Amino acid sequence: MKGVIGKLVDSQQMAFIKGRQIMDAVLIANEAVDSRDKKKKPGILCRLDIEKAYDHVNWRYLMKVLEMMGFGQKWLKWMEQCISTVCFSVLVNGSPTGFFQSYRGLRQGDPLSPFLFLIAMEGLNNMIKTAKLRGWIKGFEVAREGIDSLEVTHLQYADDTLIFCDAEEDQLKHLRLILVLFEGVTGLHINWRKSLMYPINVVNNMSWLATILGGKVGTLPATYLGLPLGAKSMSIDIWNNVIEKCEKKLARWKTQYLSMGGRLTLINSVLNALPTYMMSLFPIPPRVTKRLDSIRRKFLWQGNKEKKRFHLVKWKSVITGKKNGGLGIKNLNLQSKALQMKWLWKYANGNQLLWERVIEAKYIPEDKWMTKEVTTPYGVSLWRSIRNLWDEVKNNSKVKVFYGRKTMFWKDNWHEKGSLEELFPDVYNLVTFQQGFIADLWTLQGWNFNFRRHLNDWEVQRVVDFLNTVEPFNGLQTGKDVLWWTRNNRGVYTVSRAYKLMDQTNQQIKNWPWKQIWKSRIPYKVSCFVWLLAKEAALTQDNVMKRGITLCSRCFLCGEILENVNHLFLHCKYTQQLWRIFLSHKGISWTMPGKVSKALKSWEEAGVLAKNRGRWRLIPASIWWAIWKERNSRCFESIENSVQKVKLNCILLLCFWCNQLYSNDIVSIIDVLDSI
Repeated sequence: MKGVIGKLVDSQQMAFIKGRQIMDAVLIANEAVDSRDKKKKPGILCRLDIEKAYDHVNWRYLMKVLEMMGFGQKWLKWMEQCISTVCFSVLVNGSPTGFFQSYRGLRQGDPLSPFLFLIAMEGLNNMIKTAKLRGWIKGFEVAREGIDSLEVTHLQYADDTLIFCDAEEDQLKHLRLILVLFEGVTGLHINWRKSLMYPINVVNNMSWLATILGGKVGTLPATYLGLPLGAKSMSIDIWNNVIEKCEKKLARWKTQYLSMGGRLTLINSVLNALPTYMMSLFPIPPRVTKRLDSIRRKFLWQGNKEKKRFHLVKWKSVITGKKNGGLGIKNLNLQSKALQMKWLWKYANGNQLLWERVIEAKYIPEDKWMTKEVTTPYGVSLWRSIRNLWDEVKNNSKVKVFYGRKTMFWKDNWHEKGSLEELFPDVYNLVTFQQGFIADLWTLQGWNFNFRRHLNDWEVQRVVDFLNTVEPFNGLQTGKDVLWWTRNNRGVYTVSRAYKLMDQTNQQIKNWPWKQIWKSRIPYKVSCFVWLLAKEAALTQDNVMKRGITLCSRCFLCGEILENVNHLFLHCKYTQQLWRIFLSHKGISWTMPGKVSKALKSWEEAGVLAKNRGRWRLIPASIWWAIWKERNSRCFESIENSVQKVKLNCILLLCFWCNQLYSNDIVSIIDVLDSI
């Protein structure tokens, strides 16, 4: 069923079918509303709510539709058995009361039910299409002036149905008749208390028209499939719901004490994901980005503390990748662009889906790959902001030629060296067929070029160079030409790769120890702490004093010089004693680097065997964690521990991590030292 459902169900249905997605319907609906709005012609958008959709499907109707679609008798019997032999039981006071059979409806949770329901809804689709052909209902035209009309009459996502029509009494009467017949045949019922009618432009008799159909009058903008419908695409207000969701999540999390590692995990897994659905279609305004960044930044550094705390690292650095010195938090502006660019790649490799036909009809095609740049006001339309990103897609793609009917020989980037028009502008000016496709210029004997005039002597060599460049061509093949994404081996556009491509800070920092920080398998909160040390951003005395707070300028452990990250964790006499435990045990002579970031990088190369490298990586973090706890104990609690106790705490911590990560047979300190 899954393999053939796309051929059985019309293009207006977007649910559960491979190649179609929920956002297709939102894009089409907004483009249709935008077209009607800009034409200043009154119209009505009806949103129907079907009551208990799965529970009311008439079996006889469903079997008849399946039969009309060409399913054989054997298949029909299978389907009938699947839906009619189900038994139910009701629990009364916690005890079952026997089983009974149903006589209509589809089971919730059955993997077959969604496809059968789409087939049931196909009845409404065919009735509306018939009404359109007979002139009873007229949808919203999205085509340009002088172009063959393309009307959007209705859209469906499972049971969620939109119907577009003129604000005329006769059309609504016909629509009412269609819906009554649909209810009678299928067993499905329209819930008129929840169904809404939205006027487009000025509709003087809207209340009277609503009584004809039976629905309530609504106002745009509204929400359709979780996204705005009929709203200005560049509006800030449409993002209020996303901001509120983020703030609600934070209110729940703030009741718990979370480490920086826990907060970072929630930001990357939840807060980054909340705007994604919206950003896939709507451009995110700078003010919204600023607000969401403020929410994420405040939660990262303050957690559940209402009192303002120091933001230790610049946000610009935080939202870079972990390989580049950041925390991997997404840059929302770039993420939004990367998500929207996927629409352009899909359009260029079009499969004649409904949304592609709507865009092609509404906007002037520039070539076989893309529409022209949109210059009309943004309005409700979403395509203008998406189309503005075409250069980014085009510059990172090339055309892979098969049949050659879609690829322009001179202008498209199909040759490995680039566009031939740009490579050989002088030869381009000499030929007669400048707009030709590859299929027009290729023959069984090779390339066929016609020149405007006889070549001058100085032009001959240039033409020879051109012919040598295009000569290694394998000929035409079966299949349509495709836009090949050059940033991976499969040629398929990926959001993650496009994001990295646009991130100007994504140049990997030389010798940045990202593996030692994030791949050491230490607790995540410790990894975040080590990251702060590598950034020299931990709140040692020098960093506190930089923020205008006067403190004692001496190291809490040795009491000799100003406390800073590199002194406290590398060069302090107190800390050096912990380093010597492991270095002397292995007989390694190691020159202490000047910075924590360099120490992490050189520690891994300090002579340990590859098989023990995982355990070896744990040592710096265990030393620094023990030192930091001792330093804070002296600073905030005035409790000093002997260096022997701190050594023991460090080794016990290392022992615990080794047991958790590698094996449970390490039972003594000697085992710990021998295993590294």
